[in-house]
Amino acid sequence: MMQEKKENEYSSRFFDVMNRLKRQFRSCHQANDVYNREIATLGMIDFLMEEKKMYDNENQTKGVKVGDLVAHMHVTKSAISKMLRILEEKGLIERITDTKDRRNIYVVLSKEGQMVVEKVKSKGAAFTNDIIKELGNHDAEELIRILNKLYGIVEKKTKELDCMKEENHA
Repeated sequence: MMQEKKENEYSSRFFDVMNRLKRQFRSCHQANDVYNREIATLGMIDFLMEEKKMYDNENQTKGVKVGDLVAHMHVTKSAISKMLRILEEKGLIERITDTKDRRNIYVVLSKEGQMVVEKVKSKGAAFTNDIIKELGNHDAEELIRILNKLYGIVEKKTKELDCMKEENHA
């Protein structure tokens, strides 16, 4: 009983810290009139374009398929469509229809979109470097070690939950 109470206290403190961190990160990563979800979408487009350049020299210029954004961002197709419409209206992306198969729509960052992504990356890197500097090498190493351990645990528990979902649907 005492152990369970201690675990609940740790859980509560953990979620409190994570929520406070999330609020802080949200407040400092906005760029002009571009909101966090928009930045996240631009960042994912940039990430997928970079990944595509590394692995697929044949179709570099086409862009990112809308379906790939849906899969990587874990949102619905209608949510991505709405976000892409907003980003297109702001001039941050361009949509390209495949001339061979008009059902395939690709998305690329516009020059303005690329500038927003680079600005956010630059600000994020400077912000992270400042945090690491204040933590110091020892605490930074310890934090990275603990976060990697946390990632491993979360990954394992997520897989266990996915297995339980599959068993319940069988």
